[in-house]
Amino acid sequence: MSCCLTFVCIDMDYLRTILPPSTEEAFYDYLSSVSTDNIVVYAVDEGMVVFPKVPLMRVEGPLAVVQLLETTLLNLVNYARFGKFVVIFCHS
Repeated sequence: MSCCLTFVCIDMDYLRTILPPSTEEAFYDYLSSVSTDNIVVYAVDEGMVVFPKVPLMRVEGPLAVVQLLETTLLNLVNYARFGKFVVIFCHS
């Protein structure tokens, strides 16, 4: 599965309105340069039987980028399942 996460100007403008004014400009520069080219997502096939405490998804890539994706992925899968979700986030 390929991932695509980009922050465009409108995203940066929004973040500037909700983050504290003391947020360093370097943070916004970092977000605008984030690349998901090195992210790899492994997941069980839809409809496959899974067992408790067995990860449903594994995400590999640079730690900072994987952490940005973590909340979104957890929310998307938990919303669909209404249950506990086990994910392994790895960094390379």
